[in-house]
Amino acid sequence: MKQQVRRYAGASPFSERQSNIFFGREAATLALHRMVKQEDQVVLHAKSGIGKSSLIKAGLLPRIRKDRSLEPVEFRLYASSSAKSRDPLSTTKEVLFANLAGGTNPDTPLDKLLPNDRSLWNQLKEIQLDRIAKDAEKAYADPPLLLIFDQFEELFTYSRQDQLAFRSQIAEAISGRMPQRYWDILSLYEGQEGPVSAEEKRLLMRPMRIKVLFAIREDRIHLLGELSDYLPAISKNWFKLDHLNAEEATRAIEAPARQPGEFATAPFTYAGDLRNNIISYLSGDYEGIESAQLQVICDAIDRKMQHDDERTATVEKIGDLENITANYYWEKIDEIKDPEQQMAARKLIEEQLIFEEAERRLTLFEGQIIDSGVSKDTLDTLIDTYLLRAEPDLRGGYNYEISHDSLIKPILEAKRERFVLERVIAQEEKEKVHAERLAKEIAENKKSRRLNIILTALLALATLTTTTSIYYYYQVDRERRRTRELLDISENFREKVEKSTENNRTSLRNSIRLHLDNAGVYLDSNDGELAKEEVGKASRAAAKLQTTDYDTEINLLRLQIDAIKE
Repeated sequence: MKQQVRRYAGASPFSERQSNIFFGREAATLALHRMVKQEDQVVLHAKSGIGKSSLIKAGLLPRIRKDRSLEPVEFRLYASSSAKSRDPLSTTKEVLFANLAGGTNPDTPLDKLLPNDRSLWNQLKEIQLDRIAKDAEKAYADPPLLLIFDQFEELFTYSRQDQLAFRSQIAEAISGRMPQRYWDILSLYEGQEGPVSAEEKRLLMRPMRIKVLFAIREDRIHLLGELSDYLPAISKNWFKLDHLNAEEATRAIEAPARQPGEFATAPFTYAGDLRNNIISYLSGDYEGIESAQLQVICDAIDRKMQHDDERTATVEKIGDLENITANYYWEKIDEIKDPEQQMAARKLIEEQLIFEEAERRLTLFEGQIIDSGVSKDTLDTLIDTYLLRAEPDLRGGYNYEISHDSLIKPILEAKRERFVLERVIAQEEKEKVHAERLAKEIAENKKSRRLNIILTALLALATLTTTTSIYYYYQVDRERRRTRELLDISENFREKVEKSTENNRTSLRNSIRLHLDNAGVYLDSNDGELAKEEVGKASRAAAKLQTTDYDTEINLLRLQIDAIKE
């Protein structure tokens, strides 16, 4: 079955393929496109989470490819010490080699002059010469290269030596001119026949047209000053991307819903009060709206509208927007299949990444997160699902925080529910231990009573005195009453524990049954997403009940859901 295409990007940044649903940033796309065509160096900056990557991929790149004004190549350096990192210069060269045709001819004028030069300029010049050799007319008409470095703040997590090598060679490459070291070699043959012909020398002197776009977080933009010794123009052309305003957010909400095409849902519209609620909810105390969180909310609404015959999304149908955010948290936590890792992730998010008294997000370094018991795979899942956001640390590696303030309330509510459940479980365990202690005490009292009876009989036979017999009689009677009281207390306590436990278990079993029945209904209507949500709720309830009675049914439903997705 063909994979269903959603109308909204959800938590992930937009891809180039999703340019047909990228709305609200038309003016920014046009302005950025105009700037990169006019200027050799452009800096795109914005606060984290505003949508720099989406603007590049779904806005700028499709426009560039349409008018063929530039030849774009995308780079990602990754933070130092991360699993994907190498030194920035090596990464840049590898990406160029993988993305640009040419540069494979071993016999070029460059090799005749400096055969051991492995600079970035040398690599780009070899590509230019190779293209000219294959089709000179086409090569001369090629548009300028546009080197796009997204999340450029990652450069500053590397050593000063790595940063120097990168900025010096980038500056040499984008200057377009032949470096002085090649002129020095050519000057040795002044007035005589040299290693290269006049035509080859002319080609070496032909400028290369190269532009650069650096995308960087706003709170790291001051670091660009460290590049000014080789790139003095880097502070000249800055393009700031702001939050979505109300008008842009309205277009980002409504336009994808009306878009024709092969989507999972038929086109629909938003009632005005629902649209206004979304904008108000996402604005909060901010100066505008984050695109990523808007996409999460609208994606959830899109999925709810999938099987609704009435094609207008209303407040009554969608309900409280906070519930959408809460469900999003639970859905993404459920994507962690290992129960121990799921609980470790919850404790990390709910206890270590929020300052509860002030309801503020906190930041942890990568090492602190791994020390908390969360595995690297689980951490990657939390990033991919937009529950956490990774930001480069200038000392290497990444820092992590909850992706958006709107997640704080549902996360704290989940924490409170977990604490209540943990207290119930702890109380039941405490009561169980207490009941066992009482039972042991009763058994010991029974032994003591039998011993007292034997001693009383022996003493009565030995002394044959009425006074002693009466005394031990009362002793035995007192022990008997004490034993009876302990038996009554134990029985009442046991009944109380059993009643409380049974009520909890009955409630959980009813909840499991309801969610499994709902999942079956959604499967009958071919709605895998809602079915998955119900199965996840049933699975969590079964885990609380500590039973495997429903495993077969849950696994069968999951197979049916996977079959729908395929």
